[in-house]
Amino acid sequence: SWEAPLSARSYASWRDQLPEKRDEVENVRDGGASLYRIRTTTPAGALAEATITLRARDFTPVKGTFQFRDSDYVEITEAAAPDPEPPAPAHEIARATPPAAPEPVPSAPPAAPGPSEELQALAALHRIGADLGEPIELTRRPDGIFVTGTGIDPARQEQLRASLAHVPQVRLRFQEPRPMSPEESGAGAALSVAVSPPAHAAAIQNAVGGQLAFEEFSNRALDLSDAAIARAHALENLARRFPASEEARLSKSDLDLLAALRGGHARALAASISELAGMMGPALAALGAAAAPAQHETLAGSWQEATGQVLAAAQQADHLISVLLAGANTDLPPAQVPQQLAAALSRLQALSAAYRNAYGGAEEGQP
Repeated sequence: SWEAPLSARSYASWRDQLPEKRDEVENVRDGGASLYRIRTTTPAGALAEATITLRARDFTPVKGTFQFRDSDYVEITEAAAPDPEPPAPAHEIARATPPAAPEPVPSAPPAAPGPSEELQALAALHRIGADLGEPIELTRRPDGIFVTGTGIDPARQEQLRASLAHVPQVRLRFQEPRPMSPEESGAGAALSVAVSPPAHAAAIQNAVGGQLAFEEFSNRALDLSDAAIARAHALENLARRFPASEEARLSKSDLDLLAALRGGHARALAASISELAGMMGPALAALGAAAAPAQHETLAGSWQEATGQVLAAAQQADHLISVLLAGANTDLPPAQVPQQLAAALSRLQALSAAYRNAYGGAEEGQP
């Protein structure tokens, strides 16, 4: 309690609500005084460690220290009683006493971050391409915007620090991946995997010009599909973080920033899908798939709902591409895969174009 920081009751109330904690009690001496020092550490919450020191003779708190998880450190000590002053001469007492200076008003704690601060942090990550599938987690809590990177190399860490340095209330942390247990990693177990070539590999090789061309074709198609999925997930992340209720709390400038982030992902998604559909068309035709007719897709009512449509379509097309080019498992008969993929790509191309036109805005530098 900042109103009574040297309070055994406040300390006990904080300690009692911790789900996990470790306590240490020491009997120490300071000068001639006997003291009890109680230290509590916890992995839960913003406060990592708190210590309260009590006089042994009457259990009065005389000192408290607070170590926060973001490395902030606070120490509070009981004020010593001032030395008595000699009585002032009579002529000094009669002299007018100047008015006392007003007591300083304690500064209020910062307000809990809102959707605006969260958006600023996302925009900072977007500027360095850190919102497209990297192991970086952003969480908005009452005590700050926490950005946690797992297994990030030192050079990338510096980029993240520089990008987020001026975003208010951001706390950036890095951690190493949790080591896998032998059970999770399968250490010691014999593993035999038989890999079968995709059912249509030979026909696609003939269509694209041989084994080497097939490998290049497959790698490019899978890369384009991965890029589309990453953009669709980035859009879904925006839609999940900024539903209509949160979007209504944003200022005009924040709404413009949100639209710019959404537009950049929408245009990149549509471009990847257009290139992917164009390069897959001849190969699918060689496999006997009829060209899917041009489709007109109707988007859901809000951009958040429409984002879910686009993500589902991208995931379906991505799975079928993995089945066709990489031999991924499927319940479909092999003969049906090319036609199903042609239809999925046609629908995805129509949806991504409609989404770009509705919510993509203009390219930078264009009206």
